[in-house]
Amino acid sequence: MSARKDATHQGDRPPLQVKGFRPFLFGLGADLTGDQIWFLALAWSATRAGGPDTASLVIAAGTVPRMFLMLWMGAWVDRVGAWRVAQTAQIARVLVMGLIVVLAALWHPGVLLLAVLALVFGVADAARLPAAGAIPGILLPEGSRVRGQGLVQVAARVAAIISGPVAGFALAAGGLTAAAAVNLILFSVALLCFRPLRSHMGQQHHTGEKPPSVHSGLTYVRGNRPVFLVLCVATCLNLALLGPLNIGLVLRSDSQNWSPSMLGVVTGVFGAASVLGALVSSRLRTPEHPLPVGIAWMLLTSLSISALGLLTSPSGTAVAVAVTGIALGPTTALLMGFIQTATPRPYMGRVMALTSFSTFGLTPVAISGFGFLAAGINLNAAFLITGASVGIVALVSLCLPSLRNAGTLSNEKREEEEVSEQ
Repeated sequence: MSARKDATHQGDRPPLQVKGFRPFLFGLGADLTGDQIWFLALAWSATRAGGPDTASLVIAAGTVPRMFLMLWMGAWVDRVGAWRVAQTAQIARVLVMGLIVVLAALWHPGVLLLAVLALVFGVADAARLPAAGAIPGILLPEGSRVRGQGLVQVAARVAAIISGPVAGFALAAGGLTAAAAVNLILFSVALLCFRPLRSHMGQQHHTGEKPPSVHSGLTYVRGNRPVFLVLCVATCLNLALLGPLNIGLVLRSDSQNWSPSMLGVVTGVFGAASVLGALVSSRLRTPEHPLPVGIAWMLLTSLSISALGLLTSPSGTAVAVAVTGIALGPTTALLMGFIQTATPRPYMGRVMALTSFSTFGLTPVAISGFGFLAAGINLNAAFLITGASVGIVALVSLCLPSLRNAGTLSNEKREEEEVSEQ
């Protein structure tokens, strides 16, 4: 329990002053940048090898197994420790990229080989996501976790912005070989950054006869009403927003005959605003009751998404997505910070696996759902419906006392739940 006591003594320190968090953040940024480059390079290579339909199947070979394995990998995180799982997954990713560099340099990988490589990478990614998600909740004291989540978002947003140009340059310069070489460097940097974290994270708490399982994790979440409800809110938010902010902007550009450069400007505005929103959330102190504050920001997100159904000009759309990007920063930081603060360490991997599943696993459902909605009614109605759904979820959440009055998990309660898991 020494790591927990040390974290408590650190109080409400700025996250960057907490030992181990700075190298974690740097390594996470390199990791996330490499992730984006890999999927762009994989899609590019699969398209050249067999066409767009083949590219979709190759991408699915990596993403579908990741989606189904994520929950079991979360149990593995709680069984052996987040650091060990993160490093094991990172080593696997380094080896996969090294193998691709060699194979792509010798000959052009075919569709079957690309699918196998995507599958192996997806399995490693299924382990990395809950492990990396759990690390901030272990490293940071309770008062720093909302701001820490803000900095995690900054790393994710910056990675999303720079990965596209880097991938494009690498693919233009040397194809899959160059892109995999860049990733080999990035994943190696992440591996080295994560290496010293072990000394700051303490020992794994599980010592009981029954190893952590997916079933016991789901049982815990179902019994912890605030955590369960916040996970539901976060899932609804992801389902509602992923479509409008991805395919929705593309459809708007096509319907209004925007130039490709104008679409790039609008998406760039969203990216910059997202970074700004994440920076804002990294400066927030955790309120006594963080969920009402996070849900209030969620209401602002609802209004800005609905505005996309009314504003069809590039300038109006840019303003709406800018407000959305800024509002999403505090919303996500407060919700995720609460989840990590309200979850005892023995369950952290499984709970973070559920959050990763709602973010990454449901992306195809969210994008397809918005596309069907736009085709079945019209694009403006699709924006208005998704925005209204976010608002309804937010208002219902504010009416629930278990969310409105939820505070952080008390030390005594945490100790009891950690002992019960052992």
